[in-house]
Amino acid sequence: DKERIDLIATHGKQNKGALFYPEKNIIHAYEKGVGFPGHVWESERELIWENIDGHEKFVRSTYAAAANLKTAVGVPIFYNNEFLGCFVGLTEANAQNFSGQTKVLTGVISNLGAVVKQKITETEYRNFFDISPDPYCIIGFDGRIQKFNQAFGSFLGYHDQEIIGRSIFKFIHIEHREKAKKQFKTFVPGAGSKFIDAKFYTRNGDVKWLRWNGTIIEESKIILAAAQDITEVKLAEEKLSTAYTKLQNAQKLAKLGYWTCLYGSSEMEWGKETYIIAGCS
Repeated sequence: DKERIDLIATHGKQNKGALFYPEKNIIHAYEKGVGFPGHVWESERELIWENIDGHEKFVRSTYAAAANLKTAVGVPIFYNNEFLGCFVGLTEANAQNFSGQTKVLTGVISNLGAVVKQKITETEYRNFFDISPDPYCIIGFDGRIQKFNQAFGSFLGYHDQEIIGRSIFKFIHIEHREKAKKQFKTFVPGAGSKFIDAKFYTRNGDVKWLRWNGTIIEESKIILAAAQDITEVKLAEEKLSTAYTKLQNAQKLAKLGYWTCLYGSSEMEWGKETYIIAGCS
């Protein structure tokens, strides 16, 4: 949100990391111009602070003293002139004894912008992907699952490694598998797009229903598929269909028919058995 810079990861040599970053006192974010990371952000250039164990603007000076850290080096990370974050290194050496390593570090960090930008994009995408309560997955044109969200994994009940790389059709009920393969082609470019209803096996043997819709990313040869759990709807439909069949059989055996008429209308609707009783067709 461009209002703060967040701590993403830390690494410390031997016990210095634990002394500088005790678990109960980690600062996870800085605003621009606050603390060493905030000043690197504000200046948008390489920054070196000496005597950080007593520096008035170094927020964690007390912990720097405990870890015997003397110098802080900050290198901003950019991508297309956009500030993405910064790398902060701390050392017990004085700045003049660290100048050679600083040049090397700056050269390496300056080339990380594209990698960091990609990682940020992937993280944001993954967070959005996983926040949905509905199953989402990315499927290749070969039917194999490339990515999926937590809802999809929870729906099937399988571990991640049991899903990634496997064909989506392996999880579909055998009665629906061939039909699903044919319907899958409706997601192919030029074939249009429509909903697909399919039965799925879960890991514990339950049978559930998902209703799918998909968007084609043709250049990447993938399908972004979103689904809804319609198991309860399908079960209700099956119960209704079974009840209707039983009613028809009962009417046939008892030779009972029915008819309906909408109030205020002269039109009538006869049941099938009513036509038979009346000798009509």
